[in-house]
Amino acid sequence: MNSQKSYLVIGGALGTLAVLDLSSLKIILKQKDMQKSELSFLAYLPADNTLLTCNMDQNLCYYRVYNKEDSKLFELELYQNRCLYLDEVIDIKVFKPANTHALLCSNSETLKLIELETGICECYHGHTDIILCLDIFVKKDNPLQSYCLTGAKDNSIRLWEADLSRDFGRKLVCKAAFSGHSQNITSVFFAPKKAGFFSSVSQDNTLKVWKCKNWESFEEVTSAEMTVMAHQKYINCVRISPNDKVIATSSQDKHIKLWDANNLHHRASLTGHRKGVWDIQFNPSEQVMVSAAGDNDIRIWNLTTH
Repeated sequence: MNSQKSYLVIGGALGTLAVLDLSSLKIILKQKDMQKSELSFLAYLPADNTLLTCNMDQNLCYYRVYNKEDSKLFELELYQNRCLYLDEVIDIKVFKPANTHALLCSNSETLKLIELETGICECYHGHTDIILCLDIFVKKDNPLQSYCLTGAKDNSIRLWEADLSRDFGRKLVCKAAFSGHSQNITSVFFAPKKAGFFSSVSQDNTLKVWKCKNWESFEEVTSAEMTVMAHQKYINCVRISPNDKVIATSSQDKHIKLWDANNLHHRASLTGHRKGVWDIQFNPSEQVMVSAAGDNDIRIWNLTTH
């Protein structure tokens, strides 16, 4: 900061930082916090020329203070963020095989990217309500580059391009937003072989298939490639077989259903659980599936006849 002047830094209820020049009594800088969370603590660290803030979501942010070129004014640059409290972690995915970062959602509309070795957290925004589910597809030719999906209570899905070699705060870029579901998104899943499409399910009881492409700029997609009313109660989970040919869904109606990925024709229903089925997973061999339900049972299914 300019050592010849005095400034007052003000933290607002919506996460806005304002800098007041005490000599002119004018606001010379306003910086909005995309998290829109009330700031509870501010401190300037002269030795590091850093402004430290903490908001009500327990995110500790470090801002570098520097002068603009050819100007007496200054700017704030967020260069580090630490999440002091995650609340309930709803979903988490690790970027494999690098295993250096994890993507998680924790009872918030903010998407968090955690560096596993240091605990440094990067926050990304776009959803307007709590994120409920995640998925990651890592490019086989470059493990540091991947695509991510997020589904939320705002009834929307977002697709993010990830590059873990980028600078802080720039590793994730939102490429597309998908709307069409009428209730909470409960599960999303990339086609694991080529990520040419992904599937989503919702509390509106529908299964949708969306096409993936290379987006040059942000795009809003309002229509799915295919939709089917898949279950009679909330759908908890969707998975796609390793060969991209079969989609599986599980629901509070106690059923697991298999669908043809090309046309969403119903192939089979797997019954036996006595309560809602919370999770399902394909075995890499494609011939076996495992399920977990509210009846405390884990069941292993032979799919060779389906």
